[in-house]
Amino acid sequence: HSTNRSQRFLLPNSRFPQKTNPPLHRVHRAFVLDAAMAAVEDLFAELQVHVESDDHAAALPVIDKILAEAPGDEDALQCKLVALIHTKRFRDALALFESAPALAGAGAFEKAYVLYRLNRQEEAIEAIETAAPKTGVDVRMDLLRAQVLYRLGRYHDSGEVYGALEDDDTDPGEMAVNQSAAMSEAGEAEEAENVLKGTGAMLGESADMAYNRACAVIARGDLARALNVLDAAETLHR
Repeated sequence: HSTNRSQRFLLPNSRFPQKTNPPLHRVHRAFVLDAAMAAVEDLFAELQVHVESDDHAAALPVIDKILAEAPGDEDALQCKLVALIHTKRFRDALALFESAPALAGAGAFEKAYVLYRLNRQEEAIEAIETAAPKTGVDVRMDLLRAQVLYRLGRYHDSGEVYGALEDDDTDPGEMAVNQSAAMSEAGEAEEAENVLKGTGAMLGESADMAYNRACAVIARGDLARALNVLDAAETLHR
């Protein structure tokens, strides 16, 4: 029985993408109505500094001060959600969804991601399919969909989603590695090897591609050829 390398986390180093930080346009508001609002705007200016420096732990106390002055402020709630995810406080992030209905629409991806990180995969795929019933519309959602499907053991479906992903923000080599892992687990070893061969011919073979190609070859029972491919993977890894 062959075992493919576990797929990488969907997001680099399992971190929430930095580009999802909500823009704090509030900081630049031209007018303030009263002293209380002025205090809130000063806090947003302080928050902006922490967001721009990716210091999400420092951002959280500032956000809580804003929410104490302006409960339900949607900008502050969105910032808190992102900060909780960046600091890996996934249970707190899910609790925030439950206490702040205003996040339901704008935070659909974030909620699915939180459920995924909490290993609540059935709920995660339900959230994804509710927010994005069709693939090919939102790349982030499709990447997450493919990963959740893999975790659910729906390997063929996961491979199909990876195979359909074409976007400037995705690495075709990494997509091929993930697609091949899913296809091999689905018992489609020959197709998995062909995916890796095709991508390797276009981009040059990486160590990850060679490793997963060796797994596919092992699944097909060709152990001698698999050893050669593993040697190539080891060389590429150096």
